[in-house]
Amino acid sequence: MSERPASPESGRVQIDSLQILRAAAASSVLLFHYFLYLYLEFGLFGGNLFEVGAFGVDIFFVVSGFIICFAGQNETSPVRFMVKRMSRILPLYYLLTLCVFVVALIAPHLLYSTTANVENLLRSLLFIPYAKENGLVQPLLFLGWTLNYEMFFYVIFSLCMLAGHHRIFAVLAVIVALVVFGWLATPESVPVRFFTSGIMLNFAWGCVVYLVYERAPELLKLARPLWLLAVAAILVQNWVPLPLPREFAFGLPSMVLLAGLLTMPVGKGRISKFFVTLGDASYSLYLIHPYILQTLFKVAIPVLGVNWVSISLSSLLAGLMTVGVSIFVFRLVERPTNQWLRACLLAFDRKVQA
Repeated sequence: MSERPASPESGRVQIDSLQILRAAAASSVLLFHYFLYLYLEFGLFGGNLFEVGAFGVDIFFVVSGFIICFAGQNETSPVRFMVKRMSRILPLYYLLTLCVFVVALIAPHLLYSTTANVENLLRSLLFIPYAKENGLVQPLLFLGWTLNYEMFFYVIFSLCMLAGHHRIFAVLAVIVALVVFGWLATPESVPVRFFTSGIMLNFAWGCVVYLVYERAPELLKLARPLWLLAVAAILVQNWVPLPLPREFAFGLPSMVLLAGLLTMPVGKGRISKFFVTLGDASYSLYLIHPYILQTLFKVAIPVLGVNWVSISLSSLLAGLMTVGVSIFVFRLVERPTNQWLRACLLAFDRKVQA
C-alpha cells in the first residue's frame, strides 16, 4: 500500500489503517455497553469495568474530521458534497430509527429509556437535538446523538466550501468560534448548547491531521511510534481520569493515534482483512450492537437463569451475533441503500441544474 493513500471516497483504494481504527473504536463502544448492561441488569462488578470505552466516539469524530477534509478538499459543489454524505448516513439510520419506534410501541420493556413519541420521531429524523424523559439529549436511536454532530459538521464543511481552497481553515475557525461561544454564553437552548459543545473540537483535531498530511506528510512517518503512547493515554483513564473535558482528555490522544496509524503499513493476512472488513461495517456495528446486547441480556439470560455459565454463553453469543449481523447488514442493507440513494439524489441534482 502506498504511503499516500487514495481518497477513502473513491471506492477503489481504502485506507486500511483507518478502517482498522474504526473497527477498534466501534469495538470499544461495544465493550462499554456490554459491561454497562451487565451492571444495569445484574449488578455485576459494581459498575462499568470499561468506562473508557465510551470514548471510542471521540476517535470516530477525529477520524471523521480527517476523512471529510480529504474527501471534500477538491469538491466544488456543496450540494453534491451533502448528497454524498446524506447517502452515507440516512438509509441505515432512518431504518433503525423506525424499527426502534415500532419496538417502543409494541414492546417498550425491551428498551431502557425510549418511548414512542411522534414529535420525537420527527426530531430524530431531522437531526434536531432534544432532551428525553431521562434528561439525556438523545434521539430515538440513542446512539444517533453522535450523528447529530456528524450532520452538523457536514453542514459546516459544505458552507465553508465557499471559501475555496481555504475551506479547511474556515472550518477550523467556525468550530473554534462555536465552542468559544458555548463556553462563554452557556446557552440554555438544547440545540444551541448541543452544537456549541466542546466535543465539536474533535472534528477540528481530525482537520489538523489532514493539514499535516497534506502539507508535511513526512511528519506522519515520525509520528508512527506515538500511537502506542496515545493508546496508553486513553486506556489509563479507565482508572485515573484526567480532570479535563473529553475533547482534550480523549480527543487529543485520538488525534495522535490517528496521526500515528494513518500511514502505517497494514499486512494482508486474515486477521488484518477481518479487521478491515469490521471497519467497513463499523457504522452498522455501532448503531446495531446495543439492541443485540439488550435483547440477549433482557431475554436470553433470564430464560437460562442468571449465573456465570449463562452470562458467559450469552456474552459469547452477543459478540458473535453483533459482528455477524453488522457485516451482514453492511453488505446487504447499508452499502446497497447508500449506493441507491446516492444515485437517485445525484440524478435529481443533475436534472435540477439542467
